[in-house]
Amino acid sequence: MNGPRRRQRGIAAIEMAGVLGMGTFLVAATLLFGRFTWHAIVVEKAVQNAARAIAALPAEVINGPDADVVLNALARQRVLDTTGAAGLDIQPRASAIEVECDTYACGSEQPTMISVEATIRFTDPVFGADFMIALLRAEPLAVTARATLNYVP
Repeated sequence: MNGPRRRQRGIAAIEMAGVLGMGTFLVAATLLFGRFTWHAIVVEKAVQNAARAIAALPAEVINGPDADVVLNALARQRVLDTTGAAGLDIQPRASAIEVECDTYACGSEQPTMISVEATIRFTDPVFGADFMIALLRAEPLAVTARATLNYVP
């Protein structure tokens, strides 16, 4: 009766180590996915907010001489304010926020559509971008949001 019991010694510890490792990975993956989703939703709402603000501007601003510069600055400020108010730790770079009137730069003629686009590069603050690159063999994930609204002067 003592023989089989001796051979089983330590098996429970090995099983616990395996289950604990897999459980830790699942919790970490769930938290990372949730954080990624949260960032994607906030960037989408920020872009919608910026597009709505620009689509409500009068035609004199949309068709003005420096409309491209003014509208891009307004969109950047709106997106950064919204993402900052939501507490995102990863902010989009100013160069990653763009405004288009129809499919070209604003200011040349009366647009029918206003589009705002923003991109952030999502990285894991615990393990860092190098970990994601090594694990996935790819660049850090990019979250891109685009909102297009009709422009009616």
